[in-house]
Amino acid sequence: MKGLIFIVLFISAPMSILAQVSQFEIFSSLAFQGTDERIFGLNDMWVEELTERNNDKFLPSTYFDIGLSYRLLSRNNFSLKTGVKYGYEWNNSYRTYNHCIIEGNPCSKILAFADGYGYNLFGSFVSLELKFNIGISKKLVLGVSISPMMRFLTYYDGVYKYLWKVEYLFTEITPYVGTTYKEFEIGLYTRIWQNRKVDRGIYPTTSGSGHPIILDNYMDINPWKIGLYFKHNIPFSKKVGKLD
Repeated sequence: MKGLIFIVLFISAPMSILAQVSQFEIFSSLAFQGTDERIFGLNDMWVEELTERNNDKFLPSTYFDIGLSYRLLSRNNFSLKTGVKYGYEWNNSYRTYNHCIIEGNPCSKILAFADGYGYNLFGSFVSLELKFNIGISKKLVLGVSISPMMRFLTYYDGVYKYLWKVEYLFTEITPYVGTTYKEFEIGLYTRIWQNRKVDRGIYPTTSGSGHPIILDNYMDINPWKIGLYFKHNIPFSKKVGKLD
């Protein structure tokens, strides 16, 4: 079901260019976020050790993206947008590392640890926006976006392992607020919900010590996230196509 949602949103972007659009946007964002630091499948000694190491880390995890959007619909102050983007997420957390994930199925025992892990991502999004005039050439922007993302390259730091695998990683909902001046827009966003696939490279499937593991392949987990975004409108003709 989650894969179907991604496919529908991803395909809707290029198909919608046949309909009415008023302008494209290029955008980029940078965010800081929390990481799921729960430790599973290890005995109490290792849970305490990894938790202490994570507490000593100063910087939070980071997320960056860049993409292209275009407007599907515009009525008065309301607009509907969709688009595609590339993203990179770096999780600054000391974790277990399942070395067999590179070859295929994960091992039954954890033999290594990673200093952090990062995902190269691609995906799509749909956004709903309201804009209000607050001055000459200035507007207040209120919006919400839903973004399903796929990972295609994962890096596990400390063990220097790369995993090339295209699969669904997460879907998140992010409300945002910003301001525009002419063709530029800048604002802040946060995350209110995230569904995420469990990365078996850092979460074991079995526990020799009898300690808890994650059995579900997907979790609704929502560590904090706050970011800054920037957009630039690219004017085109008001109507590039018309559907009767």
